[in-house]
This record gives sequence, C-alpha cells and structure tokens, in this order.
Amino acid sequence: MGALNQIDSSFIEKWSTENQVFIDVRSPIEFQQGHLPNSFNAPILDDAERALVGLTYKQKGNEEAVRLGYEIVSGANRQKKLETWKAILQKNPEAILTCFRGGQRSQITQKWLQEEGFERPLIKGGYKAVRQSVIDQIENVSQQWPFLLISGPTGAGKTPFLSEVIKFWPVVNLEGYAEHRGSAFGGLGTVQPSQAVFENRLGWDLFKAEKTLTLNANQEFFLPLIMEDESRLIGKCVIPDPFFFKLRESPIVWLDISIEKRVENTFDEYILKANVNEALFARYKKALSNIQKRLGGLQYQEILSIFESCESSWKSRGELEENKVWIKRLLLHYYDPLYFGSFEKRRPVVLFKGSVEETLDFLKGQKSKYKETAVSKKANPT
Repeated sequence: MGALNQIDSSFIEKWSTENQVFIDVRSPIEFQQGHLPNSFNAPILDDAERALVGLTYKQKGNEEAVRLGYEIVSGANRQKKLETWKAILQKNPEAILTCFRGGQRSQITQKWLQEEGFERPLIKGGYKAVRQSVIDQIENVSQQWPFLLISGPTGAGKTPFLSEVIKFWPVVNLEGYAEHRGSAFGGLGTVQPSQAVFENRLGWDLFKAEKTLTLNANQEFFLPLIMEDESRLIGKCVIPDPFFFKLRESPIVWLDISIEKRVENTFDEYILKANVNEALFARYKKALSNIQKRLGGLQYQEILSIFESCESSWKSRGELEENKVWIKRLLLHYYDPLYFGSFEKRRPVVLFKGSVEETLDFLKGQKSKYKETAVSKKANPT
C-alpha cells in the first residue's frame, strides 16, 4: 500500500453543503455516542471485539492487540465486513472513510478496499478532528452572527411556521436535531440522539447556512439566523452554552395566535398526527404526572380525570375531539404561566407581533432590508 489517501477536516463546509456520506468503521457504541451526519456505521470491530482488543492492548501491548485484531477480522468475518463496505460504496461511491483519529481502523479498511478496487480517502484526524471543527463553528456563529427568534405561546404553531420561513430564509431546527418537540409532552416515543450527535447536526447546518447567510465575500455582514425560541433543554439535549446565551439575548418576532387556534394546533400535532394507541396515552399520562407539582394537586386531578375520560372514549368509540378539553386546560394553567413568566424575566426586544401571514410578510420585508443595508455598508464603508 502506498501513501495514505487522506482528506483534511477543513473540507467540512463543502461536506455539509454537498451532503457528503461517510463510512464510520468505529464500533456501534462509539458511533452511538457521537457521529457525523450522513454516516453509515459499518464497524471493523463490533463492541465485544473492540473491548477484547482493548484489553489485550492494556495487558500485552500494541503488537499483540494488532495481531489479535487481524486474527478476529479474518476469513469469513473479513469478507463479511468487505461486502458491507462495498455495498455502501456501490450506492454512495463518493463516501469517505473515518474512525476516531484516522488511525489503524480506517487505514486497514482503506487498504482492504483498495485491494478490491475501491479507492476512497479517509479523514485525516478522523471523527475527532471534525468534531472539534463543529464545536468551533458553533462558538464562532454564537459570537459573530445575529439571531432572530420565532416566539409565541405554546400551540402557536412555531414549528410549522418555520417550515414556511425556510422556503425563503435558512433556519436552524433545534427540535429537529434533538428529535423532541421541547415540551413536557414533546417526546416522540423514540430514543433521542446523544448530546454529541445533537451538536454535530447543529454545527453541520451552521456550516451549510454560512454561504446562504453571508452577504459579502469578506463575511462581514450576515443575515440573522432564524430559529424557534427554545429553553436550554430540548428533552435531554442541551443547547451548547455559547449558542444558548446568544439565543437568550436575541430579538424576537411574536406569533399572536388565539387560544382557540392554539388548541386546534396542539390537537392536530399531538393527537391527529400522532399514532394514537395505548402507548401514546400512557406516555402523555406519564408526562402529566411529571408536571403535577407545577400544576398543583387540584388542577392536576381535574386534568387527569378529563384525560382518563378521553382515553376511555377513544377505546370505546374512537372519539378524539374530547381531548381538546384537557389540552386547553394545560395551555391555560400550565404552559401559559410558565411561558409568560419566563418572558417577563427576559424582557426580549420584540421586533414584530402579528398573525402567521403578517409575520411571514414582515420577515420577507426584513430580508430585503438586511440585504440593502449590507450592500450600502459595503459600498460606503465607515
């Protein structure tokens, strides 16, 4: 094997904008703890095999550990790994190889694939190098870019609103990265990603947004980065400190939505669009139990009674509309006091307040103004 075919992690901006695919040959547990977007996990050693090689390294040194590794991944096992990598490359011929530091695992994978006629580069410095670039990008954006937040009470439809905004202005979808809707009832019934994966998704999109939001080649003027106004925690995922602090000091536009429409939005999102079954009711019942202290004993018991009646109605005759009753009670007696209390403490700058249509029109106008201002400043530097 000749010189290693390596590619530097500085290509991360290109990778993010081109949806680059990666073959990550680390063990499944390492991959779960943190990986790059668009990665396939095709390990050269599984968790048990890696643990055995690691133990050998500690007890007998590197030479014996390497020998054992080759022994484990040989014969039929080696061929099985090769077929897996080749199958990925046949569908993704531009895929790039990576392990943790760009060391033996990705180098061996590269060599074996080369012997099969597949020439693919590996990342110099591996996942660790790219991960550091992601962390740096999050901090850089937090320091240099303006943010603009979409705010409003629970049920205002902020997430669907962002899906309209993204048609003309790049947005950061924090709840999407976290796979959680951010509220006590916001779990999707699936396991959330690790903290590192959440941050990698955020950083990846920040690299992707940079070209779109930069208003001149010198990167002096940026369009504000638009996102939903979030709490620090989105389920179990934590917004990184620099990013969250910037979020908290940023101006907002406020979706002014009636309580009736908010109930409809919440019912649509959490009931009609959900897979209504016993597990869903059990999950919501647990979420209700988790907030009973904030609700107070009497309010909790009353809402629980309504909730259980709704569950019975669904089981007996498939009725769902009655769920709007407990949804409205929760909005008025739990979410609104929580949201407006936090809002009063923060006292953010409110740039605009209006309906969905009015706020969309406002943002479209703002985008034009930002661009005009940037062009003016560039033409007449002070």
